[in-house]
Amino acid sequence: MKLPLYLGIDGGGTNARICIADETGAFCGETAVRGGTNLTALSLEAVRNNLEKLAAKGLSAAGVSTEGVARVCLGSAGTKTLGCKDKLKKMLCGMFPRAEIWISNDSFPVLYGAFDEQAGAVVISGTGSICLAKNKEGKVFQAGGYGHIAGDEGSGYDIGLSVLRAVLRAYDGRAPKTVLTRLVEQEVGEIPEGIFKTVYRCSDGKAKIASFSVLCDEACAFGDIVAQKIIAVAAEELFSLFTAAVNQAGLSVQEQKKCVLTGGVGRNSENLRKKFAQIYAERITDGKLTEEKYNAAEACALIACGKIGIQKEYFL
Repeated sequence: MKLPLYLGIDGGGTNARICIADETGAFCGETAVRGGTNLTALSLEAVRNNLEKLAAKGLSAAGVSTEGVARVCLGSAGTKTLGCKDKLKKMLCGMFPRAEIWISNDSFPVLYGAFDEQAGAVVISGTGSICLAKNKEGKVFQAGGYGHIAGDEGSGYDIGLSVLRAVLRAYDGRAPKTVLTRLVEQEVGEIPEGIFKTVYRCSDGKAKIASFSVLCDEACAFGDIVAQKIIAVAAEELFSLFTAAVNQAGLSVQEQKKCVLTGGVGRNSENLRKKFAQIYAERITDGKLTEEKYNAAEACALIACGKIGIQKEYFL
């Protein structure tokens, strides 16, 4: 393994992943931990612990120490909140005293990892949601990304909350019965008490609510109409983010055909991907989703070692 090394960290709302690369851009290792880096949702101490745990795990697996790290690039959720970037940078400077630290919102590395310097758009559905579109001049435009209280439509949180609401509405007799009731009961116990205990007494309610989004795919497998509707609404919301972002960026019809759907939910929910792809193909002539070239942690590592060109204004 050649020194110096370059670290890429993808810090989401629920999980964090680290990728290590050498100066040639060759990947030397990649690992993940449970626990995000979003300072708007987690305490300073929790984020520091998550980053320290992630760095220790990644460096140990690669057999190197912090002294061999030249640059760290962190893409983290929550960095738009005032002061968050500075706090994260201070943490990382303490952990990597000899390294240069670059920090951006977690969505920017995804965009660069998908298209390098080309125009295109990424729709991200993870714990939260956002869409970024980059034009051929390299300028980036955003739609969404306003957090779980004011936004995050089509996200894991949004879908999970819709699941819980559907179950409670069915319990009251205000909405049709749904397979989701049985699936939620298996997770939390008797309805509605189980939902109260799980959601309102949980230290990380945002991530917990988002975790219920996976039940939609299970319910869809049973042909559940309620779950199918939740997925359809989420897909429409994500496409509206895409439309708004590409219009702001002024992307041509041809450039709009470069679209990646990613994030934990965007990658892993088969029904959401299928529904979004269907809407995309219907409204963008010959539209077909583009596969990610690099995941966010890999993209951060490649940005750190200079193998992906960036607009430095988007990184602290």
